[in-house]
Amino acid sequence: RDERSVVRNLRERLAETEARLELARAREAELNRRLEEMKKFVRVMEILETYLRRRYREQQDHLVSLFSS
Repeated sequence: RDERSVVRNLRERLAETEARLELARAREAELNRRLEEMKKFVRVMEILETYLRRRYREQQDHLVSLFSS
């Protein structure tokens, strides 16, 4: 009788642990997905920053050439 309740208790604890593990894995997957989205966003921002810096330098060079003519 006592042995059965120990086994039942262990099975319940195992089921709870497996459920928590499943939730943790789902959360990890969601966090990984969000991290990848953020990395893509950062890459796009870096590309945009590089482009804007180049355009700014081109405008500066253009102004310098206008005023030095």
